[in-house]
Amino acid sequence: MSLIYFENDLLQRQFDRFRNPVENHYLKDSLVNNNFSAYLSKYDTKIYTYDSSEKPLYNQVPVSYDTLNTIFKLQGKPTTIPDLMYYEKAYDKFSYIYKKVIQDRRGKNFRLSVCAG
Repeated sequence: MSLIYFENDLLQRQFDRFRNPVENHYLKDSLVNNNFSAYLSKYDTKIYTYDSSEKPLYNQVPVSYDTLNTIFKLQGKPTTIPDLMYYEKAYDKFSYIYKKVIQDRRGKNFRLSVCAG
């Protein structure tokens, strides 16, 4: 799994685009296609973005930040990739969850999570 487009500098420069609904959709789509193209047939991959108050920024599926954070912290098992965990959904099924906190130029923290399952 490649996460090269999820580097802090790149996301920090681009994060204001997540505040615009059209740009948000386009940017999420680009990130999924550039990072997970080899996995798109195996996993349903979604990117969730949240503002500094942990309010969703135009996520297609309504999932709270607390829900994703709970999965990451309590169910997540580490992988060899920093900030990427996996968790079991059933005996023979598992999903990945990635969490990133991005600080904007004003010092506010924004959150980005990726779920692939």
